[in-house]
Amino acid sequence: MKTTIHRSIEAASTRDEAWQRSYATSHESVNAGRRRTLQASLVGAQLRWLVRPWMSPRTSLRVQRLLTGLLRWTLPQGKGVVTQRLQLNGRPCDRHVPVSPVDSDAAIVYFHGGGYTVCSPDTHRSLTRMLALEAQMVVHVPAYRLAPEHPYPAQLEDALASVAALEREGLDVCDTIFAGDSTGAHLALTLAIRRRDLGLSMPRSLMLVSPCVDWTLARLPTTSTDALLTLGWVTWTRDGFVAPALRSTPLVSPIQANLRHLPPILIQSSSQELFCKEAERLYTALLGADVSVTWQEWHSLWHDFQMHAARVPEGRTAVRRMARFARAGLRET
Repeated sequence: MKTTIHRSIEAASTRDEAWQRSYATSHESVNAGRRRTLQASLVGAQLRWLVRPWMSPRTSLRVQRLLTGLLRWTLPQGKGVVTQRLQLNGRPCDRHVPVSPVDSDAAIVYFHGGGYTVCSPDTHRSLTRMLALEAQMVVHVPAYRLAPEHPYPAQLEDALASVAALEREGLDVCDTIFAGDSTGAHLALTLAIRRRDLGLSMPRSLMLVSPCVDWTLARLPTTSTDALLTLGWVTWTRDGFVAPALRSTPLVSPIQANLRHLPPILIQSSSQELFCKEAERLYTALLGADVSVTWQEWHSLWHDFQMHAARVPEGRTAVRRMARFARAGLRET
């Protein structure tokens, strides 16, 4: 008798074959040898001088949350998408629905970043609405509890519960992409690993933007030219997120996990960001686990530059590439 996980693995193999017709396992240097655009230079300078200074352990958490919330007003929200505000298990969830009729039942469940400490579905609306429009898919963005008030495993528990609630509403996980940026990418990856281990149905693919996969932080550089993140701030968020005894466990540091039988994965990162080597380590580990993986690496940009896609051409290109990946292997109706 076949178990749920065996059926899920067989379904994943079928999806891999369809995905391979559109994508091959690869590492691509997207803008190598080209200067970044003027818009990217201006936004990078604004982040370095106006945002990075207060993203610091010296700034109170209340102020950081206030300021990150206000930053959403600097990022335009494009037209062509209707945003519905839902409640899943008593927590907010954005549902972005393209105005033009979608031609597939496929959907995206997107987890926001923010060091597990700041940000929300609201702060990421510019990016997630653009993703819905470009992919022509419904995008769900569930909220989750934040650290340090709610340390690990609260975030993973909330992600599991949110997807279960969406399933009860009719979402087919096998036709769904799990995605996220930064710690949201970490959450999307560990959610897929946890669902595999529980024998639950698996997503059709994963899209991971600037993922952190090792919360020991042992391999991060002590100095970085990242316009947004500093090692001091990341260490501070880590200390509030997870206890020292758990930092090297597989669901906290998935670079230590068994990565076999995961669906096709897209990784996007920048060579200049603090987590640049994390993307490379994950890519190498996934290759070793026989997982179909594409790593798209930009140059001379900051951590999570896709958040600024509404203002930065490189970000728009990255989101469009995410959308194409999300649609790879779909049967058009």
